[in-house]
Amino acid sequence: MTDRLEEWARTFGWTEETVNAARATRVDSAPGPEFTPNLAYAFAERYADLGTIASGSMGEVRRVYDHQLERTVAMKVLGADLVDDSAFQRRFAREATITAGLQHPGIMPVYDRGLLPDGRPWFTMREVTGETLAHKIERFHRAPSALLASAEGEEVTQRRLVEALLRVCEAMTYAHHEEVAHRDLKPHNIMVGPFGEVLVLDWGLARRGGEASVSQTLFPQLVIIQDDARQTRAGQVLGTPAYMPPEQAIGDLHQMGPASDVYSLGAILYEMLTGQPPFQGTAEEAIAALTAGPPPAPSEVSDEGQHLSATLEAICNRAMARSAADRYPTARPMATALREWLEGARRLGRAETLVEEAEALKNTVSSIREQAQSLWGRAKSDLDELAPFAPIESRYTAWGLQDQAESLEVQAALVESEWEQRARSALTLVPDLDSAHGLLADHYREQLEMAEARHDAPTAVRMERFLRLHARPRHLTFLEGSGTLTLHTDPPGAEVRLFRYAPKNRRLVPVFERMLGYTPLDEISIRHGSYVLELSLPGHQTVSYPIFIERTGHWDGVPPGESETCPIRLPPQGILGPNERYIPSGWFWSGGDPDAA
Repeated sequence: MTDRLEEWARTFGWTEETVNAARATRVDSAPGPEFTPNLAYAFAERYADLGTIASGSMGEVRRVYDHQLERTVAMKVLGADLVDDSAFQRRFAREATITAGLQHPGIMPVYDRGLLPDGRPWFTMREVTGETLAHKIERFHRAPSALLASAEGEEVTQRRLVEALLRVCEAMTYAHHEEVAHRDLKPHNIMVGPFGEVLVLDWGLARRGGEASVSQTLFPQLVIIQDDARQTRAGQVLGTPAYMPPEQAIGDLHQMGPASDVYSLGAILYEMLTGQPPFQGTAEEAIAALTAGPPPAPSEVSDEGQHLSATLEAICNRAMARSAADRYPTARPMATALREWLEGARRLGRAETLVEEAEALKNTVSSIREQAQSLWGRAKSDLDELAPFAPIESRYTAWGLQDQAESLEVQAALVESEWEQRARSALTLVPDLDSAHGLLADHYREQLEMAEARHDAPTAVRMERFLRLHARPRHLTFLEGSGTLTLHTDPPGAEVRLFRYAPKNRRLVPVFERMLGYTPLDEISIRHGSYVLELSLPGHQTVSYPIFIERTGHWDGVPPGESETCPIRLPPQGILGPNERYIPSGWFWSGGDPDAA
């Protein structure tokens, strides 16, 4: 015990007289309201000093072992230079009392309190390991998450930061319900433990509603304890300039309350979004900027810029409104807004995972069908080499290849239904998810093109409807269904009339649509489909010229391997006999349906 007493005497600078008195008069009772020399012995008997955790302008926090309860706790002690300052004594006592009265998982619990022999107050509280929210924000913004995870453990993501802020809002919701305002919320006063616990620390500036304010009368002199906008400032203005609301900066303490804490919560969110507090520089510089006007919008400061969540920025802007009446009135509605964003972010994360899985399965479908096509090709090649009267046994190998190809086609169909279901599930979670809509739209466009190519009208109608449900801007031109026509004649100046082929009495007949103008025509827009053009020029035979306009296609009459349009020659009038028909030379579509040769 003598060694432990000397240890505390060295730690806190007790006088030799106090130590000798404690040795001479040991009392095994708990410390009473008046701390006499023998209580120094009792204090040292209960607590073993394990070193400093942190120190600041108001004193220090030490790690101590409580022999009575057999646990390590943190002990906060008022600084020796403030022992005779009644204002700081009252402020320290207020912190211990208010913190002890707030019993919430997100607020540091207080275990015990007392006085040292020199009159300095102390109180013990839970020792928290982990890192401050300030450190997590710094880690998030200074390097990619993957590097941070490998270098310092747990990955830091924006969602985890917002989850921590939500825990702070929940703790402050309770405090505001108990009519307590913190008045010094900042990332350095928030501890995130190794198991996800989030604790609000340092209630030294806290004020209970209806209670007399710790105001200029307690701190009449202007003292900058730390010449930094991120450090707590004491004097005519109490708080941390980088995070304090305007009413706190101008010393209007009557306007301070829960909405003031909301402003500080918004300032913390601002730093999460941008990597820097709303106001920087020295304490005076930060206060001058704060009183002059609002900080730049987060999207103007952040490296993410326009990629910032508009919802989070809106929450931040409302919380940091210049007028307290325009903010969230307490931390509760801000917590609700953050919770709704997090729920949306979780749904978005799950939906994006489903889209990634769908894309992977879609690639698998393509791979399986390529294998099937290869087998079909090999089987056809083998069968083509056999004579019609070849023995049946000689066909077994080719038929086996066809069976394998059919099995692969079935497998591809099953996997295709799976990836489509995952894409649709993603849209159930996030109805406006662009990547899921785009994936489905690309698929239905492929299906529509194939249906139109084989003249399968029912399937084409259905696929076009599905495509319109999921179409992105890149699909709009395709859905419009227009292509272009370039047409030159020899000689030029021919009048061009457009006829669309339409079914009538089981036959396709030309139906006049419109005049296109006079040749040469260059890139005239025409809706996709089959047409015949009627070309007429005085002194020349009228020429019929069939065309097929694809969706987004261009009919230009340019032969393969060349760059110039091949003009349609118009024969002179009277060159054709009564039973003759002129077919202009050039390139044309052939086949396109199962009945074509």
